[in-house]
Amino acid sequence: MKKDLNKTKEQLSSELNDLRKKSKEREEMQEAAYQQLQATEQQLRAANNQLEANNQQLLAIEQQLRAANQQLVASEQQLIAANQLLIASESELRKEKNFSERIVETASAIIVGLDKDYIIKLFNKGAEDITGYKKAEVIGKDWFKIFFPKEILNKINKVWEDAWGITSHSFINPILSKEGKEIIVSWQTTGMYESEDVSKHLLLSIGEDITERKAAEDEITKLSKIVETTSQHIVLTKIDGTVVYVNKAYLDVSGYKESEVIGSSMFDFTAEESIMILKEETIPQLLSSGHWRGEMIVRIKDGTKFPANLICSLIKNKDGEPEYFVAIFDDITERKQAEEALKESEEKHKSIFENTGTATVIISKDTTILMANLEFVKLSGFSREDIEGKKSWTDFTVKEDLERMKIQHNLRRQNKETALNSYEFKFIDRAGNIKDIYLTVGMIPGTQNSVASLLDITERKRAEKELTKLSTAVKQSPSVIAITNTKGNLEYVNPKFTELTGYTLEEAKGQNPRILKSGEQPDEMYAELWKTISSGKEWRGEFHNKKKNGELFWESASVSPIFDEQGKIINYIKVAEDITERKRNEQIQEIIHNISNTANTSHNIDEFIEFIREELGTIIDTENFYVTLYDDKTKMISLLYHQDQEDKLEEFPQGKTLTNYVIKTKKPLLATKAVKDKLVKSGELELLGNDSKVWLGIPLMIKEKVIGAFAMQSFTDEKVFDKTDMQVLEIISNQISISLERKKAEEDLKSALEKAQESDRLKSAFLTNMSHEIRTPMNGILGFTELLKDSHLTGDQQKTYIEIINKSGERMLNTINDIIDISKIEAGQVEVVKSEVSVNKMLEEQYEFFNSEAQSKGLELIYKPTLTDKEANIVTDKHKLDGILTNLIKNAIKYTKHGNICFGCSLKKESNFEELEFYVKDTGIGIPSDRIEAIFNRFEKADIEDTQVFEGSGLGLAISKSYVEMLGGNIQVSSKEGSGSTFTFSIPYIQQSMKETDTKGGVNKIQQAPLNKLSVIVAEDDEINQLFYKTIFKNKFRNIIFTTNGAETIEAIKKHSEINIILMDIKLPDMSGYDATCEIRKFNQDVVIIAQTAYGLSGDKEKAIEAGCDDYIAKPINKGLLFEKIMLHLSKKSI
Repeated sequence: MKKDLNKTKEQLSSELNDLRKKSKEREEMQEAAYQQLQATEQQLRAANNQLEANNQQLLAIEQQLRAANQQLVASEQQLIAANQLLIASESELRKEKNFSERIVETASAIIVGLDKDYIIKLFNKGAEDITGYKKAEVIGKDWFKIFFPKEILNKINKVWEDAWGITSHSFINPILSKEGKEIIVSWQTTGMYESEDVSKHLLLSIGEDITERKAAEDEITKLSKIVETTSQHIVLTKIDGTVVYVNKAYLDVSGYKESEVIGSSMFDFTAEESIMILKEETIPQLLSSGHWRGEMIVRIKDGTKFPANLICSLIKNKDGEPEYFVAIFDDITERKQAEEALKESEEKHKSIFENTGTATVIISKDTTILMANLEFVKLSGFSREDIEGKKSWTDFTVKEDLERMKIQHNLRRQNKETALNSYEFKFIDRAGNIKDIYLTVGMIPGTQNSVASLLDITERKRAEKELTKLSTAVKQSPSVIAITNTKGNLEYVNPKFTELTGYTLEEAKGQNPRILKSGEQPDEMYAELWKTISSGKEWRGEFHNKKKNGELFWESASVSPIFDEQGKIINYIKVAEDITERKRNEQIQEIIHNISNTANTSHNIDEFIEFIREELGTIIDTENFYVTLYDDKTKMISLLYHQDQEDKLEEFPQGKTLTNYVIKTKKPLLATKAVKDKLVKSGELELLGNDSKVWLGIPLMIKEKVIGAFAMQSFTDEKVFDKTDMQVLEIISNQISISLERKKAEEDLKSALEKAQESDRLKSAFLTNMSHEIRTPMNGILGFTELLKDSHLTGDQQKTYIEIINKSGERMLNTINDIIDISKIEAGQVEVVKSEVSVNKMLEEQYEFFNSEAQSKGLELIYKPTLTDKEANIVTDKHKLDGILTNLIKNAIKYTKHGNICFGCSLKKESNFEELEFYVKDTGIGIPSDRIEAIFNRFEKADIEDTQVFEGSGLGLAISKSYVEMLGGNIQVSSKEGSGSTFTFSIPYIQQSMKETDTKGGVNKIQQAPLNKLSVIVAEDDEINQLFYKTIFKNKFRNIIFTTNGAETIEAIKKHSEINIILMDIKLPDMSGYDATCEIRKFNQDVVIIAQTAYGLSGDKEKAIEAGCDDYIAKPINKGLLFEKIMLHLSKKSI
């Protein structure tokens, strides 16, 4: 305590010395000002007298501090006495605390303590045992990140948030153990608020592991549902036969109500012929072994009886004594009927079995041959007595086929639809001879037995083997082989022929090879071929043929005659190879060569792309063909070339289009209707324009960077393109990309040269205008500042001069801001930051802001809302959209002398593309027709050469145009000199996904907080700015603390917990204001921090918010705006 008192004295003494030092500095400054400004001598003397009075006050304060020091010494002695009492009681408290800690630590339940941010502060051994985590692994960590799966965090957060503020809160939720196992825990939470310091509040949570109990409850529920929903009939009785439970299936089949059965004897529902079985066999066996299974006759309410298959079990109590019988039974009436029917037809089937004409056997489930006919006896070499009931079919099967046949045997009895009904295997007879058998198998209905028919195909297999040897060479040949008769009709084609042409052997047989004729070659070639082979000679050449599906292909072929022993031609044979790929590669190389050469000779890019289309048209349909370029900055896709039957687009946003999909994935795409439907369903595609049957797109790339795409589509034939076309175009696309980039670079260079020449003139004009725009307000500032030195000015004159200086400063600041914005746009440093925006709200704010200015000029400002609140909620860059509207409305007011300004927006639909169109219409001076094109130029204003010049940098429209383009839209103007102008611009209409919070009303609805009870830190290293804040904050706050760097500011907020507001200068000597804010937010989330900066650049506000600031204000500081922001955030934090 004494050290703190000494420290306080030292601080007060230091501050007193600082005040004296500053007082001396002020005297020196006043003396210097006196020498420079004799005209203000009287004012300076008065100020000097005031400073002398301040010195007297400081001396009085010093005396008060000395008196306070004496009081502090007396208080110190009292505190020492109190400290001795505290030491005595501390020992007792420590004992109680140790006892409590032992109870918590040894408890078998989970006990955890969480602070307000859900950071783990307490974790007992019970929690370690259940979760697998050690205390050191979790203390200080986030409770949710360690113990909860990500997919349930949202639900869990709400449950735990509700626990705060409730005396006792119970709930159940799962946590994850260290091994990732889910543990079900029943929680009891209690908030502990012994300290007023929120950071010391604790949520004490005691959890019981109920995982096993929950699983048992779930199992009971599951079993209960199974019993109630099963189709089997279930009856539960006491040992004496009294019924205590029946399920729904029993009630449905018996016709009884539950009340009629419960409490009755089970003998009342058993047929007379089964009662003796029940008493003498079933019950005794249940009591001895605990189980009984058999058949019994059941009687239902209407007296009807049916046979049932019963499974009965004994249930014992916990002492092992018999307590209940449970019976589960099924109606087997249909099975019994089937057995009778089978018995009746057995003799008839036996007769058929013996006289089938093929070897036939009946096989049981365990593979035993139950019956064998005479033909099987002959096939096997065994007698019937040696086979039936003694032999398994596996005894007649070779080892290689055994496993395969067992699988079919079992599969047939499990799911006969999936088993083979017939197949071949090798059979071993009694003498050891191996025979080829064709086996046909089927199941006997209602049994697990099968009937098998065995056909000996040994001789047929031998003949097939010989034929296979002869045809294998032809079938396996990598060449196409076709054999015709002497008339030229096809008799045989090999698999390679089918693979290449699509015609099967069956389809080709009897056909003339002209089915492959494409019409691409002259008839004279075929006549020469026929003449050559008819004369007994070989013909060699190339065919350009057509496949079954219409696709063209090339063959290199040899056609020769086949002679018989007498030398007579009996057939012709063609042996050919597919050379389509070789031909296509030659054609591709030729196209690439032609494109490369034409890139150097074509006059313009349109002529060059038309040549590309014609070249590609030699190998693919390019009737509907377009080339696009992609602008990564504006996210727009522009059509460099477009020839299409139906679509007439010029430019469209990146969006979810097929072209964008190709650009985004950097991969070619063949989009049939099925592919497009899949992309639409997945949310990756929204169809734009008319939907084609098929679409083929290839990305244009330079060094892994996509510069655009080219595509073709068909509205009539979905098979016009295939994957081969896509692969070919992908190869050619590289040369197209290089040539297009080079051609575009040439045109861009030419255009840039023209623009550079024009830019020189525009920049000269711009600099002239900027000189005027800077010097004019500067003249007002310096001129009227000089006039203010006149001591004879009246109060009204001084007020007028100050207003002129203020207005001139604002004008110059606007000019500087415009120059900075256009410079950043030119440098490509402006980014699009999209957020959710209410267009209606923004337009209303524009009206409220400009209405008074319009009225002051005698103008009527009209805003016409046309969108619903739902339609008005969109996603775009709020800052840029607001800037565009501000510039257009401000210009309209500036250039309108009488009449009105009307503005608003509407929703437009073009095909499948929606956009918002904004307009600002005035009745002003209008724009000369020869200057309309110039108004959006970045270094020129429409009136730059006019005799009547309006103040302003002339950059507003250039900035607006750039912003519109960044948002993916376009801007235009229609005007007539003397009759006014109408500016329209459009942006893509993208609806926001969530409801925007309505904050209409702003500061006007804020509850005014009493500032004189609050404290503020001003982080500012500039003395002039400090003096400004001292002046505007005088008598406003209870306490004002000035710091000059980041470290001082951080230390001050740590030392003074009562601080409510920090004004944070971004540029501080030791660290940036952003870094200082980040450090403060690590230990203080409540203090209001408002960033102040002299940069005034786009994006500063976003940086400030990201660093942890509540708001942002640009220098020069507007006093009214500053207090509005302070009041706004104090109200939000309920300070």
